[in-house]
Amino acid sequence: MPMVQLFGGTSHPVQMEVFAPPATVASRGASVVVAYGTDGLSVASKPLLENFCRELSQAGYVAALPHYFEITGTVPGFASVGAALTSANLALWTKALVESVKWCEVNQGNDRVGLVGFSLGGYMSARTAIAVPVKGLVDFFGPMTSFGLQPFPAGEEFNPLKANKLPQTQIHHGKHDFVVPTSESTTLLSWFTLAGRTDCELFADYDCGHPQDPEARPWTVAEQVVATPRVLTFLTGI
Repeated sequence: MPMVQLFGGTSHPVQMEVFAPPATVASRGASVVVAYGTDGLSVASKPLLENFCRELSQAGYVAALPHYFEITGTVPGFASVGAALTSANLALWTKALVESVKWCEVNQGNDRVGLVGFSLGGYMSARTAIAVPVKGLVDFFGPMTSFGLQPFPAGEEFNPLKANKLPQTQIHHGKHDFVVPTSESTTLLSWFTLAGRTDCELFADYDCGHPQDPEARPWTVAEQVVATPRVLTFLTGI
């Protein structure tokens, strides 16, 4: 896929893969920024992420996949990302994703951009949706109140006030997730309900756990095949 570079001239440039609609597909004139989780683009996660981006492009969207860990030089992996989970790094990762959204807006000439995040990327996408206006957010099993057993740095976790700043949101979560409990997603939904909002939906009917879940059948491309049509239906509203 074509690559673009964000933050040109800095010590830590961020590369971003761009999946444009093929010539045979009518463009929707909208983009989707996709945020990976702790595994980045590892051998295990890359097929899921890139297949999803191709599905978006086949549906007429420009899918942008920024390598946002690059802004801090963080090596993908649960242990290394967990050790790098500081307020300063979270701010820089958010900056990289915000720049990705802005790149999409400039290159298509409008503000029709959505965010989709997987695991930690779900949390990062939610942070980004507060930092820059977007038309919609899709959260795949994102941690919102704690990073597994590790708390987020003080003040960085989500709460009802932050949740109420989010755009229309769709959430997906496996029923047997031992890495990010399903309660993270039901709590996010409850905050929308508490605010009297009806623009959040949760799909928690997937009979699996987290990607690379050690205690349950993991989320794989097969689950993504079920989820993607739901995402595409949601994205028609951006």
